[in-house]
Amino acid sequence: MGWIERGMALVGALVLSLLLPAVQASAAEDEIVIVGGSGVVSDGLADHLGSCTNGAVERLAGADRYATASAIATRWSSADTVFLATGLDIPDAIAAGPVAGLAGAPLLLTHPRAAPA
Repeated sequence: MGWIERGMALVGALVLSLLLPAVQASAAEDEIVIVGGSGVVSDGLADHLGSCTNGAVERLAGADRYATASAIATRWSSADTVFLATGLDIPDAIAAGPVAGLAGAPLLLTHPRAAPA
């Protein structure tokens, strides 16, 4: 695991530790969507979150960040707007994520030599 992945896992763990009480309090009837594989959000935490809701728990993950972004995008049956960010530079995706969310549009990560399928 490179420094980028370790940093993102640490950020994810910190964010989860801060948000988990709020998730537990508000998730009783809602769906919980976990973004990332078990290396990002452990199966134990996923099981715990499942005990906090009467709704479904879904995990959207892929073999890498590009495949995970594609898995997330499949939640849209169609989109007039799609945001693209490089998968090689974390600040691009972090900056584009909230904008895509406000627009109700998917965010796909791109690689210099390929676009997501």
